[in-house]
Amino acid sequence: MIRAPVRFTTAAGAANIEPVSAYYDALCQQHRDAGMDVRNQTVQSRTLAAICEQYALDRPIHFLKIDVEGHEETVLRGMDFSRWRPWIILIETHGSATRSGKPW
Repeated sequence: MIRAPVRFTTAAGAANIEPVSAYYDALCQQHRDAGMDVRNQTVQSRTLAAICEQYALDRPIHFLKIDVEGHEETVLRGMDFSRWRPWIILIETHGSATRSGKPW
């Protein structure tokens, strides 16, 4: 099981804005400017392949949702698609792939 530390940022406190997690520094600054309490913390991560190894075993994965606040490429690169072939993959990106201009 591969574990690695990842920076995770939470923001809460502005009126009419729900608490969110954010990865991009510019977005964090927007939250600070809006009066939100922005805090960084380090959390341990695991590869998607390690999670599938533990929970999916050799069963088919019908639906996989990825919502990882800017870490989409890292998550996808940590999956063994030759062993697990999800039928449907839904990735929430908030436009991060297109805003950065970097393909993944």
